[in-house]
Amino acid sequence: MTRFALVQLEEYEERERALEHAIGQIEKAINMEAEFICLPEKWYKREITSTELSIFIEFSKNICIIPGSFIENIEGEYYISSPVICNGEIIGKQLKIHPFISEKGYVKSGNKLAVFEYNNIKFGIVICHDIVFPEISRRLALKGVDVIFSPSKIYDNGIYPWHIYLQARALENRLAIVAPNICNDGFGGRSMIVRLSYNERLDIAETDIVQASTNAEQILVSDINLESLRRIRSIRMNELRNDYSLM
Repeated sequence: MTRFALVQLEEYEERERALEHAIGQIEKAINMEAEFICLPEKWYKREITSTELSIFIEFSKNICIIPGSFIENIEGEYYISSPVICNGEIIGKQLKIHPFISEKGYVKSGNKLAVFEYNNIKFGIVICHDIVFPEISRRLALKGVDVIFSPSKIYDNGIYPWHIYLQARALENRLAIVAPNICNDGFGGRSMIVRLSYNERLDIAETDIVQASTNAEQILVSDINLESLRRIRSIRMNELRNDYSLM
């Protein structure tokens, strides 16, 4: 079993308060023996820099932290970036591929999809609106990822379809999804970890969900059997055909 945690956060206007609060929540997740920790999208309202990232690096000894996704200036262009910090170093980052309609005026789209690995566990990051597009999750599944982290910032009225997308991506690809959300100022919380149970006799997978509350900060922790997921994902992907044509 591997222990995953998500942190459902409120937003704070003050820089120092936001950072100190997020670090405090990460420390709580560490004390709960989480091996992977993921925070929501844009809980930190300012542009992220190496100064802020260095704070997370300090806390990442022997664990992997996806501290959320942030606005980042990369070579003079702004993107929404999700850094991956494992065991004291930044091992890479994922850029948001499909900015939401309200983001398109100030950020560019990423054009690469990364696969990360820590402690022999492969994972990908699908940032918020990217979960809407099934091709992204399928490409990650075909590359052998065990888990998708999906830092998100979902409005109250978007929660229902968001939950459908998360469960569909997990079922389609036979993998786990860890999806934290913001929980104040019109954002609906209800963060979710999607695991799968499997009935071998009937060859049916079902979602096994851990869900946060609507409007309160919360840390969700879940132990996930990745070996079981790898086995049922292999069955599903071996059934996938690409030798058919459109009429």
